[in-house]
Amino acid sequence: VWLEKIGADTLLNKKGTTWRKLSADEQQFALSNEANLIETLIAHPSLIKRPVLQTSTGYLVGFDETAYQQLAAS
Repeated sequence: VWLEKIGADTLLNKKGTTWRKLSADEQQFALSNEANLIETLIAHPSLIKRPVLQTSTGYLVGFDETAYQQLAAS
């Protein structure tokens, strides 16, 4: 569901050490299609940006202090 609602570009943490430790072939495999990405995310859950919060207006992915303050104020 997250991939459908949020998209791979937002959900996949390419800045983390887990992504950097994957070989170029593994990275290409993950990016080649959604099924491969899901397989890679299952094998390496730390590739998912955290936290993922579902709100009444959508999703917040990753820590953003400003967005959290706005959420708390509403």
